[in-house]
Amino acid sequence: GLLGFPISDEMPVLDANGHATPGRFSRFQGGTIYWSQQTGALETHGEIRNLYEKVLGGPRGELGYPISDEKTWPGTNIRYNDFQKGVVVWSPESGARAVTELELYLSWVRAGSMDDGIFDSSCEIITYTSVWVDGNCIEQDRRRPSGHAGDSYNIDARYPFASMRAGTDIRFKIRVDDWDQCSDNDYLASLEKQFDITSFWGMDNGADGVYAGHPSTHKSGDAPRLNTVKYDFRISPPSLLDPKKHFRVQAWWRFDNPKTEKLSREMYANTFRDVDVTGNWFEEFLNPFDSLFYELAYDQLAAKGTCFGMSLEALYALNSASLFAEPIYRYPLTSATQQVLNLKHGYQIGASSIRWIIHELTNLEAVRPTQVLARVRELLARGERALISMFDLSDFRGHTVLAHSVLNTASPPRILVADPNCPWTEAANDSSYLEIRNNDTFRFVSNDTVRYQSQTIVGGLLPGTVMYHTPFYVLDGQPRTPFWEIVQGLSLLLGGVLIVFGDAATEGLKGDGADFYSGADRKVRPNGIPGMARIPLLDAGPQAVELYAQQGHLARKIEMALKGVKNGQYKLNLRSATNAVVISLPIADQARDNVRFSELRSTRPLVEAATTEELKVGGFKYAVLLDDRGRDYRSFDVTLQIAKKAATRIGAAKYGPELIIENPGPARPLAIRIATREAGEVKRSVVKVAADMAHGAIRIRPQDAATVHGNLVVERLSSIGGGVLRREVVSAKPEGQ
Repeated sequence: GLLGFPISDEMPVLDANGHATPGRFSRFQGGTIYWSQQTGALETHGEIRNLYEKVLGGPRGELGYPISDEKTWPGTNIRYNDFQKGVVVWSPESGARAVTELELYLSWVRAGSMDDGIFDSSCEIITYTSVWVDGNCIEQDRRRPSGHAGDSYNIDARYPFASMRAGTDIRFKIRVDDWDQCSDNDYLASLEKQFDITSFWGMDNGADGVYAGHPSTHKSGDAPRLNTVKYDFRISPPSLLDPKKHFRVQAWWRFDNPKTEKLSREMYANTFRDVDVTGNWFEEFLNPFDSLFYELAYDQLAAKGTCFGMSLEALYALNSASLFAEPIYRYPLTSATQQVLNLKHGYQIGASSIRWIIHELTNLEAVRPTQVLARVRELLARGERALISMFDLSDFRGHTVLAHSVLNTASPPRILVADPNCPWTEAANDSSYLEIRNNDTFRFVSNDTVRYQSQTIVGGLLPGTVMYHTPFYVLDGQPRTPFWEIVQGLSLLLGGVLIVFGDAATEGLKGDGADFYSGADRKVRPNGIPGMARIPLLDAGPQAVELYAQQGHLARKIEMALKGVKNGQYKLNLRSATNAVVISLPIADQARDNVRFSELRSTRPLVEAATTEELKVGGFKYAVLLDDRGRDYRSFDVTLQIAKKAATRIGAAKYGPELIIENPGPARPLAIRIATREAGEVKRSVVKVAADMAHGAIRIRPQDAATVHGNLVVERLSSIGGGVLRREVVSAKPEGQ
């Protein structure tokens, strides 16, 4: 027969202490028969027997006794043995694998690419979940949340399945509706999945059961495509770490730091919960900062790697809040894995992260290496872990690692870390660590190479290389952009954000007369502008980006000295609670520009730009998002000249849609693009000013104060704030005419 002749007597099964139990087994040429009073006599053979006996410990291991002979699943070449506490499955492609219990984890539902129309450009989703096992319903149409979410929602539901069998059949359905205040909710889409032995219960997908960005299986007419609504979920054994094994061979990734040249706009919308449908012109109009923040700070954020994302997702997994179950070392680098890491990598420039960085960098005690060591020790004592970020002040690019333990026996003490650039190998052992020296400096060593090392803190200045820690609670939820906190008027959280991008570098930055940064000594004075910090961009791309943020009330006056690093262009963006300013200028190599923002706590800041170049032309976009009388959104977009011996200025009146400009250089006509929101309606027009009226100081105001899109009075002034030299009336034309 199948087993051949016996090659042993019937013998007792021994327990862990070597004592005989009532169970029995006999070995044969082709397999083994096991007997217990509860199960009877059943056989195992081949690779299933080898795994069961040699790896899983046989009857005294986690599976117990067999409860079936080895069989073939109908219509397939899959073979299996059921056991008391699980099943072993064999296929030609994967060999023998055991599963004792599974967990279905339903995570994010995202409808960020759904356009719900003007004034409601994103959906407000509601989910209904149903789960069945072996035909039995364990949850039916459970609604989450009780109200409604935005265009994304984390279901965060777990369903355990114990004592798996070959015939276990798991099925779930997620229905997604769009909440509607005025009428019945609209059905958008749904996902239905079934898992059984033929797919190894969903774990044969090439990503060990992780599904990120999975499209819908059904949709309504309101969802243009099946991938309009996407889902993140996982099916796998529950999270489990072995305390006897090394941290990095379990709770860290087995692959090197992956790169993504450009992060998509869809990824941007999925990262931040206040970013609506990207590409919708109405949203671009109302929230210009969303698009700018993507272009200036976000899209190249992972071009050199995802160190922050890898470290943060590993921290999420340790806190049972990840799409990945421990041990995460088992997961390969797939498109789904990288998608999740990219998303988490963007959390570093979310509002909560920026507020934390400001708190740390403006408090010199917090960035002292000995203090970081003390804080990490406190967290570890509570069973928590933290991220540690390091960066150089020369370019504010840096690296993030996960601190997992402290080696107190070393001298000086070491913080042992998991490094995205150094996956576990037996040879590497604990070769990634931060050495905290007695003189309050640190040295970061990875693979026997010193990557970062600091100097002492002297005279209230940040040292050339800085480290700080970030605990999990700072980053434990989907972030908002800094824009959200500013536009909501939460000035004690973030008063303003300033971004420089392109071929210019900051040589100096002052606020209300106090120095924050000087290019001469490349030193940052944390208390130079109270509450301001330059935010490091970790693993960002080759294009230099400077991101500054201020907590508390924005300085009244900010002045930036900029130097061209090559012949090219740069953009400068300032965002406050009431205004957004975007300056786009060419700059020559080694040329100097000076940009000043004054009256920043009003709704009508004055913007001034000067240059060492003879003459150049650049774009100025000046938006008033909310004026002193509560009227919202008007923007002016104009191309102005900047001359060597005269500053260019642009500003708005305190009330109403009035614009003042000082445009030096030779006379040339101006075209001013105007956009407003009036009575719930978006209006856009263009006003053209003749050359003889368009240079020097000019003021533009509407004849009818109710609208800026009719006749406008253009006045040439002797100076900003001076008398009127000449006055003309021009008509604003609808854009495109």
